[in-house]
Amino acid sequence: MSFAGASKHVRALEKAGLVERRKAGRQMLCRLRAEPLREAEAWLRQWEKAWTVSLDKLEALLRDRKGGEQA
Repeated sequence: MSFAGASKHVRALEKAGLVERRKAGRQMLCRLRAEPLREAEAWLRQWEKAWTVSLDKLEALLRDRKGGEQA
């Protein structure tokens, strides 16, 4: 990946509040901000549970239908 490409991605992460940048001499240092990721993970986990239940029900339904066709 080119420097320009990497810099573009870092700017996008910074704009999203996931990365902090600071200049130290000629270097640009980046620091991950983990708190927004924790919030996103908590939100995703609640939906993961709902989707797991729904997909398990779908799998059981499909299994029952397939078993009924073989009889």
